[in-house]
Amino acid sequence: MKRKTPIWAFILAIFLILIFNLPFINVVMTSLKTTADISKSPPPLIFRPTLKHYRNIFTNPTFSFLNFLVNSSVIALSSAVFSILLCLPASYAMVRYGIGRKFIFPFSVSLRAIPLIIFAVPIYILFKSVGLIDTRLGIVIIHTLVDIPLALMLLVNFIQDIPREIEEAARIDGASDL
Repeated sequence: MKRKTPIWAFILAIFLILIFNLPFINVVMTSLKTTADISKSPPPLIFRPTLKHYRNIFTNPTFSFLNFLVNSSVIALSSAVFSILLCLPASYAMVRYGIGRKFIFPFSVSLRAIPLIIFAVPIYILFKSVGLIDTRLGIVIIHTLVDIPLALMLLVNFIQDIPREIEEAARIDGASDL
């Protein structure tokens, strides 16, 4: 016999979902208001929705949304790829051979606890001396350096879950460690 969930549990769940999503709902509703409605205090609950702001994003000649989107995509994808390319061999060596497992891994993970603003001035001076200020490459390097501890932690855990038997079977078939 199936146990029925009481109706109050569903009502509570819907209430909690609405409460937790209230900031997102507010952002969407505000984006559909006119500038005059946004400026009113208190904000009106009933308003005439408009897509003017969304049209402005794509049609305003002084606001190049596509350029911003391309910049963000290039920086995010590049830093993610570089982080994985740097951390995958390091995490494999740590898991399978124990290289750096006792010092490098705990050190890199503990770097996540340090506020990044501490490194702002030294990195600025370094980047200014090599000409990386206001360049995509400079931002990609910074993002990659910030991503490395997390990527290393995730990849070490991922490689630990891969059974050694799979690698042994691949070696029997003629594959190398790489």
